[in-house]
Amino acid sequence: MLSVFRKNFVVAAAVVVASFAARAENVDLYYSGHDGTRQHAIHFMAKKPKAAVLFVHGLQSHAEWMRASGAGEAFARRGVSVLAFDRRGSGRSATERGYAASGAQLLKDVNDAVVLFRKELRKQGLEIGRDIDLHLMANCFGVRIAVPYVVEAEKQGLAPFKSLIILAPSTHMRKQAEYNLFEKVGLLLKDDHALIDTPLQDEWFVSSGRGLEWIRNDPMSLRKVSVGLLKAAKTLTKITNREIYDMRIPLMVMTGENDQMVDSQRAYSELFVPYKGVKRYQSFKAEHSLEFGPARGDFVAETTDWLVGSGVAERR
Repeated sequence: MLSVFRKNFVVAAAVVVASFAARAENVDLYYSGHDGTRQHAIHFMAKKPKAAVLFVHGLQSHAEWMRASGAGEAFARRGVSVLAFDRRGSGRSATERGYAASGAQLLKDVNDAVVLFRKELRKQGLEIGRDIDLHLMANCFGVRIAVPYVVEAEKQGLAPFKSLIILAPSTHMRKQAEYNLFEKVGLLLKDDHALIDTPLQDEWFVSSGRGLEWIRNDPMSLRKVSVGLLKAAKTLTKITNREIYDMRIPLMVMTGENDQMVDSQRAYSELFVPYKGVKRYQSFKAEHSLEFGPARGDFVAETTDWLVGSGVAERR
């Protein structure tokens, strides 16, 4: 197993080195990761937060998608603070574009974000676990990082998150959104830093409207990934597929009925139904990207209800 924990979930202190605010509800944060690299996150701040959510984005996306879609601020207005951090090699992270050296490194990055979020909430006089609950939300590819993190925490008797929310889980990708066998074999012959095109298409996130226009023109979208990142993801995927059903954390699964990347029906029947813990499933008339699509409002409302309404707290 990929050990990344110390007491209070700290591997290395994540130190904020600069910040600026675009609006009252969100602040850009630059901080030092466990290996000294410069990382980036966006804090969508509720004035009096009732819950806190750490967001792990997908393969092509990055933290800015949560701001550009308006979802981050929508959560903040409902009393849910969100910290969306850029995965190593994505967005405004200062690390090598599209690259990660190992699965363990990606898990430590999540740990750094937890430390950062804890510091930000303390500025509002809030202590995680005492004054406010911290939840983990992962979108698509991010599920392959979030699940191993939770699995390892639980094996060590730790519970850093009150619940896990997964959107369009990459555990059930459609064939068109994955590399074929020929491409996978070819990866074995390439250097870890070599970049290859992803199989994803912008139109699969959302097929029309302002969301699609923004995604098409997004200069930070990750359309090429390194062989190293794919190898790291493969390690984490094995853990996810093997141990996701043994987790004890309350689980919410949300999918889009018209998702072209993820087989939502299989995700429901093969992931949600067998899960033994506290759980909730919600399907929307939407495509892959719940935050950019027409279901954004419903997505935010349903998530908020799970966090502070009739969801995890009252269903235990």
